[in-house]
Amino acid sequence: MEDSCRLRKILEEEKIAKVLECTIDKDNEKSNQLISAEAIEIYKFPTIKANVENDNFINKITNSHTLLLNVKINSNTYKGEAIATNDDLFYYYKKTKGYSLIQYKEAMKKIYGNLGEIRIKDENFDLDSWDFNKVSDVKSVKKDIEKGEKELVRKYFKKNVLNKNITIKERSMIVSQLFKWKIITKIDDETGYLFLPYYKI
Repeated sequence: MEDSCRLRKILEEEKIAKVLECTIDKDNEKSNQLISAEAIEIYKFPTIKANVENDNFINKITNSHTLLLNVKINSNTYKGEAIATNDDLFYYYKKTKGYSLIQYKEAMKKIYGNLGEIRIKDENFDLDSWDFNKVSDVKSVKKDIEKGEKELVRKYFKKNVLNKNITIKERSMIVSQLFKWKIITKIDDETGYLFLPYYKI
């Protein structure tokens, strides 16, 4: 990641911009925040159902730059699930679509709220160039997932911190499944460790 603080800086800028916008024209604030349906193409992705609880979940996962998100990508070069930090995913939208933070959050609500996926039209799209990690099946992890949430966390985490010597493929599949269970994972800013910030053992 070239700049791990970029989302934090933009968050501050967006807060300032939002205050100014409300001061100038409070009545137009809502319309300025909305994105048209054509702004992003939505396709079926059975991860999160739309309701108030999930709106809160989406708000939570888009408010910290090091939280990990599971997204389904449909492109010419890759079709499948990927793991990305909120920071990297927002950076992708900002660079390719010019989205503000408000627009990005609305896009996330549309994607997850409509059980959709991200369709990428760039013929040269490359996961690695955006720091996205492909989610692949790992038989050993898949067996543990079938045992349920508590068993998965018990085996791969110690005091809510991911165990050492876990491969990228294993980690991506673990994070992907936890996300589907609405269990949030996060990368610590200082240590780089992956942990469960809200999970209660």
